[in-house]
Amino acid sequence: MTKDKFASQLAKEMKAADIEFNVEKAEKLINAISESMSEGLSRDRNLIVSNFGSFEVVRFGAKIINSPRGDNKTFFMPPTDVVKWHPSGKIRVRGTSSEVSADEYLALIGNASFEDKLPEVLAQDVGVHDNPPMEKTDLCEIKINFRGKSKSYLTDENSPISKFVKSIFTLMKTFGADKLEISPDRTETKILYFSGSETKNQRSLPKDTHSVIVEKIESLAGGSNELLLFGSDRIKLTRKLTPFGNQLIAQRI
Repeated sequence: MTKDKFASQLAKEMKAADIEFNVEKAEKLINAISESMSEGLSRDRNLIVSNFGSFEVVRFGAKIINSPRGDNKTFFMPPTDVVKWHPSGKIRVRGTSSEVSADEYLALIGNASFEDKLPEVLAQDVGVHDNPPMEKTDLCEIKINFRGKSKSYLTDENSPISKFVKSIFTLMKTFGADKLEISPDRTETKILYFSGSETKNQRSLPKDTHSVIVEKIESLAGGSNELLLFGSDRIKLTRKLTPFGNQLIAQRI
């Protein structure tokens, strides 16, 4: 059901209940409810609507994903928030499906026929292009599986890793920080923002993201130890060896 159809149906239900209502008012009501729900989820990360269900914001960890275009490219996907809906008992009861007979099933699918296996030629193509099966991992765990030695994410300025790295430096300006540290730890990667000796903000990412982020920042520097940000801000890059890997320090000049 589209938003327009939903508004039309809502207007009909309200009129059936002897309430003066029209499609225009229904659309305004739907927009108001949507805005209120969005604001509540962004603030509290959960929302409960009696007799309808509950919504929650679930954080998925960063990971490396394959391009949906099937061009064998891989991309870095930053940590992502996803809204999940858990329907109430009443909705579940109304939404349950009933078993259909064989004749009803054939009528619904239009007597379509299915092959149990792919033709031999197609099966060979699938065997060439399919990705190897990956083990299930924890939400905060990353499996990096680059094909060959290709690292196209280092040169693609529109890739998710490029946008994510730029957002790290944008937050540096937002927090009023003059120094940024990207430090590997035993189980995670820490991103710390400093103003003088004061810690302005601290964030954590899965440990395996450290090498991808550092490589991208170094590629932006183009072999030098300096970055030019926001048109005028000069950032000096230094590295420090720690027991868990190289710490990258970005300092305003």
